[in-house]
Amino acid sequence: MIRNVFGIIPFVVLALLLTTGCGGDSYPSVHWKGNVTIDGQPVPSDAKAEIMVRLVDARKKSIGVSAKIVDGAYDLPKVPQGDVMVEFSIYRETPSKHAADAGRGIMDTEDLLPKWLRNGKGLRETAGSDNLSKNFDLTKNKPKD
Repeated sequence: MIRNVFGIIPFVVLALLLTTGCGGDSYPSVHWKGNVTIDGQPVPSDAKAEIMVRLVDARKKSIGVSAKIVDGAYDLPKVPQGDVMVEFSIYRETPSKHAADAGRGIMDTEDLLPKWLRNGKGLRETAGSDNLSKNFDLTKNKPKD
């Protein structure tokens, strides 16, 4: 069992929705691949990490994709073209701080995202045909627009 998973559940639901999508995959798309770092450091190898990208325009279909981040790298072959929201889920499981729970194998979760990117917040980007390699450095301090 895992303690403190309620903060992660919205990302799991979003990932499922993005993976299944709506109405098939007949939409203009680009292939993004790149690296994700946290303050210049690779995402830890013991972290469970995912990147999710969805169209921002509410007038269009709900289109989005997601992929696991493995060893700091991701590969998203069907990113919808246009203005998109990029969200991340990066956490690691740690032994419970409570001895009784730890003894039963219950784990806590440690959210590795900077605070300004938690709870469904993300980065607005434009997915066009000219930006196929896309790296993200998630800094502790929110970048100025």
